[in-house]
Amino acid sequence: MFSAKIKQQVLSKYLQGNSSLLLMKKYDIKGSATIYQWLTQFEIFGIQGLENCRRKTFYDYSFKIKVIKWRQEHHASYPVTVTQATDDGLGLGTKTD
Repeated sequence: MFSAKIKQQVLSKYLQGNSSLLLMKKYDIKGSATIYQWLTQFEIFGIQGLENCRRKTFYDYSFKIKVIKWRQEHHASYPVTVTQATDDGLGLGTKTD
């Protein structure tokens, strides 16, 4: 696993124009999809998205159904829906940890 600091360094260099292939070799990253996944996590969740979270969050059934219904009603993308649900902008109540 890579630390959040290393992920930030890789993304910074990538956003400055370094190729994913060069960064993969330098940091011993197995595939370019890893860099793109980090980028997506950063775009959606900011710096927190790069933290290694070993704790899995569990959502109760009713919360999941509310989120799915909201996404369908608003024709929202997954990232928009996640942002709304995690910020509790949907008024969906709480999740269980």
